[in-house]
Amino acid sequence: MHELSIIGLFQFVTPVLCGHTYHGRFASPLSTACSQLSILLPTYLVKYPSTGQLMLPSEILYEITAKVVTEYIDETITEPYPPPKDQNDVLALLQVSHQIREVTMKVICDAFQFKRNLDGSLPSNPFRLLDEIRVAYRRALHLRVYTPSRSLTAFIAWCKDTFTPFSPTGSDRSSILNAYENLAFCEGFCQHTLAQPDWDNISLINDPASWTVFALAIQSPPGRWALFETVSVRSRCSMVFWAMVTSLRLSAQDLEEEFDNYHEASHIDNDGVELLEQSLEHLASVGPRCRAILVEIAPDASFDVTVEMFEYATGVLDILEDVVCKATKFGLANLQERANQLLSLWDPSRSYDSE
Repeated sequence: MHELSIIGLFQFVTPVLCGHTYHGRFASPLSTACSQLSILLPTYLVKYPSTGQLMLPSEILYEITAKVVTEYIDETITEPYPPPKDQNDVLALLQVSHQIREVTMKVICDAFQFKRNLDGSLPSNPFRLLDEIRVAYRRALHLRVYTPSRSLTAFIAWCKDTFTPFSPTGSDRSSILNAYENLAFCEGFCQHTLAQPDWDNISLINDPASWTVFALAIQSPPGRWALFETVSVRSRCSMVFWAMVTSLRLSAQDLEEEFDNYHEASHIDNDGVELLEQSLEHLASVGPRCRAILVEIAPDASFDVTVEMFEYATGVLDILEDVVCKATKFGLANLQERANQLLSLWDPSRSYDSE
């Protein structure tokens, strides 16, 4: 098959699927949806002997269409700014051809667990449901504002009030919406827990390996990985993010407590210096330590410390600044230099001049 541009390829394929010729350029958002589909088309186009036409097997078209639909769902629910209403890739797919329309409807029904009405329509508007679950998801990300009280019981009650309405008509509990409900619960639970005065005494937070609360968001119903891959990967990355945030806070807290032992001291002996250096390296190794625990569960996740983590790993950078000052006071040049290296790496604006 001759090499074709992405849009050109789909312009070639679409008339075959639709049974007519398309003239001119695809307009957005149709071109976006077509572009995503056309990336994988050359491999799977087959010629049917009975007609001599090039066609896509429905199972291949299903996988490609599922990727477009689930990415749209994910962006609509989770991104700070959802796709504009006039750039709806799912609606665009429904306009491409009869075959792609029916496959897209199949994907929507499988994702939302809809049963189509006798006239072929859907029992609920999936776009309205996405808008509603988006509101709940965004609220879950700001529970420091929305949580009515500090108790875990109140948080769980809030979740029940927030998420129970999102089992849509004609749907069961294996809807893709429920996967995002579970993810929102995990995100909200972590934020809520870390905001508590006794956050470091909660066993779930102390041991990232025991974060089974993420299991419901990560798991994919049997035979439906194509639909749940995006939310599953996002949930795994979220689990890693919160594990690292928690590890940063715990490690920084341990370092601070170690230094507090010398609050009134004028000198730190070699054993004390060694313990301080070990505590600092424990903080520096958060990424590798979390990777060792979670990489098999979340192979797609990044284990790098990011600026966003310090929005929730509150106090960590302040503690490092304090370590630099105290190390200077006690003449611990190696400790001072190492703490300053971490500051430079994690927030260059806070690092101290080597002089």
